[in-house]
Amino acid sequence: MTTMVPMAELPRSLRLGRWLRMEWQMSVYASVRRAIGVIIAAVCLALCFGALPGLAHAETVDAPVVVSDDATHLSVAKLDVDTHDWVVGAQMAIINAETGEVVADWTTAASVYQVSKKLDVNVRYILREISAPEGYSKADDVVFYVKPSEEEGIEIVSGASDGNAELVQSYQVNVYDKSGYTEQVVTVSSDADGSSSPSSQSLVVAPKTGDETPLSLVAALAAVGVALIIVLGLVKKTKLR
Repeated sequence: MTTMVPMAELPRSLRLGRWLRMEWQMSVYASVRRAIGVIIAAVCLALCFGALPGLAHAETVDAPVVVSDDATHLSVAKLDVDTHDWVVGAQMAIINAETGEVVADWTTAASVYQVSKKLDVNVRYILREISAPEGYSKADDVVFYVKPSEEEGIEIVSGASDGNAELVQSYQVNVYDKSGYTEQVVTVSSDADGSSSPSSQSLVVAPKTGDETPLSLVAALAAVGVALIIVLGLVKKTKLR
């Protein structure tokens, strides 16, 4: 038979024999069980109601988000403005309008060029023709930027007027080159009787392809040539008289 004796009475009540301090051990186990129960209750409360009593929910702080397209597959086609044939051999480049960094550069071929480079959204870029092939004039710069949403594509800011370029798909730009143009040239020749008679002929003038020779110099030389022909005609006419 087991007799339970309070701890305060142990010094007076102990007799010879074997005794167990069951009350102390049971109190320890009870404390552990109570602690585990409190932890379980707190976890359940947090899961059910979202926060412990006395604690507030964390606030959501708005912060600027920088979005970039790591592989914007921009397509560029270089075509003849009249025939829409491929223009081969044009030197092209895409330049960051803010930093001047050349993002991509290539030489056009008889196909659409895929620009698989990083283009940040809402940043302006310049699609520039560095040099045109023989027989073509350089196209004007095309300024564009990538829209934030992938489905929206790109937006051309400038350079699409007068048939210079156009956006044909969300991510494809057609840039057009103009071929040589026809100019009317008047030539003054001397007839057999010494009189001068003008005649006209059509001449295809090669456009500017990157050569920086002033056109005014060419025009001045042409004017001098015409004046020289007129003077020679008058001199010959005077001699015949």
